[in-house]
Amino acid sequence: MTYRRSRTAALTLGLVLCTGCRLDYPSSTALDFECESDRECLEGYSCSDGLCVSDDLTADAGRVDSGSSDAGASDTAGLDAIASDSTLTDSTLPDAPPPDGFLPDAALPDAALPDAALPDASPSDTTTTDAAFHDVALADASAPDGATPDTSPRDLWIDDAYSEIELCDGFDNDRNGEVDEGCDDDGDGYCDDAMTVVGDPEICPNSATDTGDDCDDTVPSCTLDCASNADSDSNPDCLEQYCGSDPGSAASVCNVVHDRTQLNQVIDNINQNQGQGHSYILLQDMPLSDVVTTIATSDGLTIRQVPGATLRIDGAGKDVIKITGADVTFEGVHLAAGAEPAKSWIETSAARTTVRACTFEGWVHRALFAHAASDTLVVNNIFTNGGDGNQDNRASIYVEDSSSTTIVGNVIGGVNAGLHVKGAVDLIFDHNTLADFSERGVWFHSADSSGVCMRSNVVADPDAPIMVFDRTVTWDESAACVGSLDTGAGSDPFYGNSAHVSTQLCAGNCGGDSDSACDPCLPPGRAAFWELLVDPDFATTTLGHTGFYCPQAEDLIDSGDPLASGDPSYDRNGAQTGQYNGAGPDIGGRETGTPECGG
Repeated sequence: MTYRRSRTAALTLGLVLCTGCRLDYPSSTALDFECESDRECLEGYSCSDGLCVSDDLTADAGRVDSGSSDAGASDTAGLDAIASDSTLTDSTLPDAPPPDGFLPDAALPDAALPDAALPDASPSDTTTTDAAFHDVALADASAPDGATPDTSPRDLWIDDAYSEIELCDGFDNDRNGEVDEGCDDDGDGYCDDAMTVVGDPEICPNSATDTGDDCDDTVPSCTLDCASNADSDSNPDCLEQYCGSDPGSAASVCNVVHDRTQLNQVIDNINQNQGQGHSYILLQDMPLSDVVTTIATSDGLTIRQVPGATLRIDGAGKDVIKITGADVTFEGVHLAAGAEPAKSWIETSAARTTVRACTFEGWVHRALFAHAASDTLVVNNIFTNGGDGNQDNRASIYVEDSSSTTIVGNVIGGVNAGLHVKGAVDLIFDHNTLADFSERGVWFHSADSSGVCMRSNVVADPDAPIMVFDRTVTWDESAACVGSLDTGAGSDPFYGNSAHVSTQLCAGNCGGDSDSACDPCLPPGRAAFWELLVDPDFATTTLGHTGFYCPQAEDLIDSGDPLASGDPSYDRNGAQTGQYNGAGPDIGGRETGTPECGG
């Protein structure tokens, strides 16, 4: 029989009777873990008669024989060795072990535990009693996916959760530091039907008890039915729904791409066969090397990626994707630099390019370059860990000689430079976060820009200038930009921007007007352009962690204004399109209450 021990006793008495054990939970809260092989013990320990025993010991370390009525016969030398490794000092264990191998209910002498008094011997939630040691259900010990297991006093499985293969059960069975990995890769709340499910693990709330029922765990729209195929093509209806193609039309095809060769072939075919209607590509996890791809179709193209996948590209200093055709959308694509980062990830000179919910990680010159483009929409993206050198053609987002560019709800953090603008007309920069840039946040240079609307942004860096004006900027004062803004004395609009800086808030000469404070560069009512000067207190700046560049400063929560033009298509809330959480939208590129910010 394998014992399942209560952690309550260990927490109460501070014992460490299993020094050599490998556990899913902290060894300082483990009592008498029973091993079956040396792999369950730490280096320098071996499994001897059910216990992890130091290789330096020659005696049995007090194993309880669960099949004996005289449970508890042990070797004195072994007990002394265990005691020396525990928090018990200057005392000896009882001459005779208590029944069933458990510690006695009565409190030990005060001298047994230096610097800490023992608890009252009266029954309580933490008193050590024989009743505290009992079998418990697996679900009682489960922890949320990715969360640190609960260490509050309660009963837990310890040894029986171990397996070389990960199960969906709330435990880190294979002891790799991750709980229930592989159980729900597409995040749809259903457990993978290739996994073994025990009970009702928290990671899969939509699955039946003890059941893995997700027929395709790479695509969130494919859950219980992966067989229906209305147009009898190579892809089931559920995959086409995620890809964006029409499941009921054989003419609407989802091209599933697994490697560079396939990608080039599919795009070449789309470019050469125009007039066939909108096309769709679904990218899998794959590396790309030395690739330059031009999308020239005028029929429209949507490129998506399965959840958790990454395009890891060795761009060899080249522009990876060039867009010359209209109506191209990138959505949910994660682009990451390989050994040789790309010069630019995406360059568009076309009409109606949309880049939505993508992650750009690592580049040399630019992550996104709009050059002589029109009606470009950049919404809900992450730009991080990119940029090299202090030059005017290098930035996370570079808008040059382009019209009607809308940049909303983005996080640009840990980069060389944020936004560079040269000769832009009708630029909306609304509800974005720019932080931790080494050179400058926003730079207007080389050519005058007009019709610029900047509102409800968080710009924060302790060392670099927030904004630099080397050319004249004409601000948008139309209702589309300022109509939804609060107003102050004299009806001047409060633009809702928040800056946090210890050096320069502004630099440059505004295209000829010399002023170190840059007041002439700002729009009318410029005193309210920077409505707040607040440390955003970001929850974390580590990519992949919940709370990435999510502000915790109360002054930024619910303090923003509705989006410019009231356009719901680029709201930041995903499932709550066109809405926001709380009394108002937050200032910056993140919204509290969303999954990205712990909601």
